[in-house]
Amino acid sequence: MLDLEDSVAPSEKGDARDQLVRALERPARDEYTTVAVRVNAPSSSAHLDDVLCLVAAKRKPDLVIVPKVEGAADLSEIT
Repeated sequence: MLDLEDSVAPSEKGDARDQLVRALERPARDEYTTVAVRVNAPSSSAHLDDVLCLVAAKRKPDLVIVPKVEGAADLSEIT
């Protein structure tokens, strides 16, 4: 799992997204059969930037983990 949420300081979010895109573009490795990305919570100001980063990436993750969901509307940007 690649984490963009709590493990990344607010001042480092942009750099973390850049690193994420580079990591996704690397050739798949046999030991990593599933790639998941945890984005920032929908209530976070970083959430939309995380989603746009994933949309723009050439290779998509297998799973997107959305933390702190309070209702179905919170998932509207992901689906």
